[in-house]
Amino acid sequence: VYGAARPASLKAVRRAVLGGLAQAEGNPTAAIENYAPHTDYFPDKIDPAHAVDFDVEYHLTWKLVRDNRQGFAYVLLLKGVPVSALPSADVLPAAKRFRVPVAKVGFSSTTTAPLLLSLGVAETIKVAAATPESCILQGLADGRIVDYNAAAAADFEDLDVLYTSVNAWSPPWSVHEANGVNVQSTSDPGALNRAEWLMFTAAFHNAEKVAEATFAEMKAKYECVQDKGQRASAAAGRRPAFVEITNVWGTPGMFQSPQTPYHMELIEAAGGNPAAADPAHPFQQAGAVEQGWSGAVTRFTQEELLEALKHADVVVDNHWSPSSTASTPMVGGDQGVLRVPGRYVGVPVVPDAVAVPPGQAHGGERVHGAVRAVHDGAGRRADGLHGCAAP
Repeated sequence: VYGAARPASLKAVRRAVLGGLAQAEGNPTAAIENYAPHTDYFPDKIDPAHAVDFDVEYHLTWKLVRDNRQGFAYVLLLKGVPVSALPSADVLPAAKRFRVPVAKVGFSSTTTAPLLLSLGVAETIKVAAATPESCILQGLADGRIVDYNAAAAADFEDLDVLYTSVNAWSPPWSVHEANGVNVQSTSDPGALNRAEWLMFTAAFHNAEKVAEATFAEMKAKYECVQDKGQRASAAAGRRPAFVEITNVWGTPGMFQSPQTPYHMELIEAAGGNPAAADPAHPFQQAGAVEQGWSGAVTRFTQEELLEALKHADVVVDNHWSPSSTASTPMVGGDQGVLRVPGRYVGVPVVPDAVAVPPGQAHGGERVHGAVRAVHDGAGRRADGLHGCAAP
């Protein structure tokens, strides 16, 4: 079940084991100046309840972060604590070592930006991939942040951590480098699973307390919107048909509607019907189901898509990029239909699939409120939570 909670929490066990020790007042935000052995320096501990692809194991002065999908492991030792506080090498797993809290980080994927910004650690970002968050754009513009694709080896070497991925395309700096950390939040099944990766990055910044509070807020919003969406659909006696469309990379005139489980889950949670995954729905029947690089998709020519859209209530435009939108309008050619790029921007469909003239507002503000709020609640738009604000 997508987003299903894990079995029993480990917090009670941890408290029992560490209960007789002295405790710091909070997870350190700087190096320890007067190290006191037998003190628990991590009173704020995360315990993922939904994410299944990572775990964090706490010790007095260090943490062990495990990537359960790829098998990576990271030992995080507090700054100011002697290396002798770690167990012998034959006890520790093969793991990279970091001093925390980290002060200089970079990221190769835009999906990492909301994780960092929601923690309030924007000031630690020194190298960044292109992302729409305002503080990162400003940092790139004034030179405080180096563009990931233009960064030199020295820029990467200067980082405490580069959050990247084994799936990064043509990376200038590999996840296998000494400071590379694999972040695959988008592989963890379920909206709340992915949102909980906020806790993974929090471990490197000693920001566990912020992560837990922020995730609790996200989860509450998600569940509130989910309840409203379900009740609204029940009251209306129908579940509106939502579809997501993208262009087919490198193939002008071809379009597709993915059946990505994560996206289907969000639509269902909001009270909608993910028509692309319903073999009986006229929308899917208008195209051809094939296997795409990330799973099943329904593919259409432009003519087939125009016909299919007559059977959809709301369209989610998940176009690849503004540049590809400019060269290959979504549908309708010069009519401008669905031409405005942007991830998770909705357009109500009218019978002839002609929505707006080119260059004008496209009705995205009228997108089904439940779906937009579900995306927000799952942490997809961090500017709406903490954004660029400092802690």
